[in-house]
Amino acid sequence: MTAIVRIVGCWATVAAAVGLITDASWSPAATTVALAAAFGPLRDALAKNRGTALGPPLIWAAAALAAALAAEWVAWGEAPDNGRPSSGLWIYLSTLAALAALASVLNARRPGGGAWAILMIMLVVVFLIPWLEGAWMVRQRDGWDRLRLVFPWNLFLALLIFAGTTNFLFTRHGPSAMIALGGFVAAWSALCLTSLDVRLRGALFGWVPWSWAAAIHLAAILPRRSRPEESDLDRMWLWFRDRWGSAWALRIRDRFNATAAASSWPIRLDWNGARRANPSEAGRAEIPGEAATVLAGLLRRFADHETLAAASRRSDRADLA
Repeated sequence: MTAIVRIVGCWATVAAAVGLITDASWSPAATTVALAAAFGPLRDALAKNRGTALGPPLIWAAAALAAALAAEWVAWGEAPDNGRPSSGLWIYLSTLAALAALASVLNARRPGGGAWAILMIMLVVVFLIPWLEGAWMVRQRDGWDRLRLVFPWNLFLALLIFAGTTNFLFTRHGPSAMIALGGFVAAWSALCLTSLDVRLRGALFGWVPWSWAAAIHLAAILPRRSRPEESDLDRMWLWFRDRWGSAWALRIRDRFNATAAASSWPIRLDWNGARRANPSEAGRAEIPGEAATVLAGLLRRFADHETLAAASRRSDRADLA
């Protein structure tokens, strides 16, 4: 059943892209199917990360998909010539939820996750202020007065988008991060470039739900598989790197390498796994038996012991973070 949902979701994503490019009237229907199918991989991700601190980001991602689905449903009752502003309001909410999902990863640890979750709710509420302000303004363009961000809102939004997407740019999820970045750029352009024609702004909004579905489906069909030469240390490290991104991975790597240097280990941890401490030496260095234990200790605030132990074992199964 999972494979069928994945196939349907991928084909619906392709069909939705064709519809958006050709301005076809059926593009909302194809995007709706792609978004609905994306809940399958997201549900699998929640199950696989049950023992980690990644629950809140995945819940925010589900909220982004739900708001995007509502946007496509509303789009059916709006004329494309007016840019579908009511659908745009839901897409704005979806964009904020997706941004909260990425920002939640930046503090996905225990303890501290609860306070950060409240901060993410406040982030969404703050970005709703321009929307609420627009509700009291004279509607000059049938609802588009509520879909605009001016300085400093546009700058703040751009910085959050940059930080959230580039965090995963150099991980296994780099291609998905690029697609999500495209969706965020489309949303930012529709919200901030108010001089654009409303039909063009509506077309930009139309690509946002598609990008969420495409990013999730791509992550599901491009899993990372363990290589035969990988050690337990390598597998645990890559597992963590791909889920938490550069912001946390670089800090954990530096702390591990400080311990390795103090213990005179012949290895260091780089972006792709363990390497020799002295690059001029040939061959693969022997990894100390306690190295994986030290890394697990550094990661204890991010995941429980059983999850980390499972991450260090070799597996050829698809792995969606």
